[in-house]
Amino acid sequence: NVVVLTQGNSVAVAEPLTLERPALGSRHISLTAHGVKLAQSFIVPPADRAWTAGEVVLTARRVSSPADALKVELCADAGGVPGAVLDGGAAAAASLPVKSAASVSLRLSRSAQLAPGARVWLVVSRTGTADSGGYFCVGLDADAGLADGALLQWTGSGWEARTPAAV
Repeated sequence: NVVVLTQGNSVAVAEPLTLERPALGSRHISLTAHGVKLAQSFIVPPADRAWTAGEVVLTARRVSSPADALKVELCADAGGVPGAVLDGGAAAAASLPVKSAASVSLRLSRSAQLAPGARVWLVVSRTGTADSGGYFCVGLDADAGLADGALLQWTGSGWEARTPAAV
């Protein structure tokens, strides 16, 4: 089963409703779009030497015509959340399908040596800012079949577990 996560700009409202008023002298209310960046952890498979990743393959598509690119980064583990970027790659929006999701290959620079047994994070985001008119959809596994992994979403200020779980 493949579930497509569509992450345009949206606001979820849970009851009861609350009247939000701007601070005195201000005309702004801040809203946070969760999940504009996703991170999936995995354990590097056992091997007799370091592992080098050459590409990441995702199920993805674009909605409309985003002006930026879909980005992936391999990151070190920093206490259970993504840390320093080890390697990365991007796919221009024009290279992604529009109507239905398909496998998309994102080439990496092959600069990172991943140690066997290490926890590494695959972070998926976009190179530009959020745009409700043009965005990317990435496929997720609703059965959460990766036993040693965790899927986190970025809240704008930190990482949180995605509910329901997926990989």
